[in-house]
Amino acid sequence: MSASHEYEDGYAQMTGTSMAAPHVTGTIALLLSEKPDLNIAEIRDYLSKGAHKNVPSTGYDCGGISEKEFPNHAFGTGILNAYSTLSELLKNNRKTMN
Repeated sequence: MSASHEYEDGYAQMTGTSMAAPHVTGTIALLLSEKPDLNIAEIRDYLSKGAHKNVPSTGYDCGGISEKEFPNHAFGTGILNAYSTLSELLKNNRKTMN
């Protein structure tokens, strides 16, 4: 759900990269606020580890890749979950600090 001025309740359901990009960017900002020296490969790894793999069925396989395999052409590495992604980083940080 995203905020919208077009509806009485102020919310609209939207999908696509235009909606995903700000959420991914915000999640990356959370990761970097916790550990500013992360490199792009580490960020990508945390995003992938934190993504939900239990995704709705699209009913088709794209490019010969099953929708149940990850990454795939419908959901990439899964559905972004900022909480899980940050939790992965914090869990890993605790291991390296001990």
